[in-house]
Amino acid sequence: MHRHTVSSARSTTRGLRRRLAGHLALFGALVLLRCLPVRFAVTAARAATRLPGRTATVEDAEAAVAAVRRAASWWPGRACLEESLAAHLTAALTGRRVGWVMGARFAPHAAHAWIEAAGHVIGQDEIDRVWPYVPALTVEAGELIQAFCLSFNLGR
Repeated sequence: MHRHTVSSARSTTRGLRRRLAGHLALFGALVLLRCLPVRFAVTAARAATRLPGRTATVEDAEAAVAAVRRAASWWPGRACLEESLAAHLTAALTGRRVGWVMGARFAPHAAHAWIEAAGHVIGQDEIDRVWPYVPALTVEAGELIQAFCLSFNLGR
């Protein structure tokens, strides 16, 4: 088998795995957010950060959002909360770590949810970036360590 053929087969398998993860994650996010209190969704997002994987690049995170948006054509009536949680779960299922953020702003009053990777907000159109949304909750891989260090004044 030629090197190009092996590389092509790997990228096809990776793309199929990401699409499947997008469907599963969107279904899970919809069930968690529409049928249960939000604390269950937060718990699931925190549990996803414990899966093995590495920190996502911007490209990895954008691929997770794209997989969720492809799957979303089958699931009408989604909002930023469902899509961002699904993207967070998709990334985790494919071995990547992104941060899931829920935030708010006060003038005018609004809430929003998004994912972040490498310090960048992912999956937002330029016209949607009407910030200043202030993060109210962030779920990311190192948060338990950070909370532990802060509670014991370890500085980290």
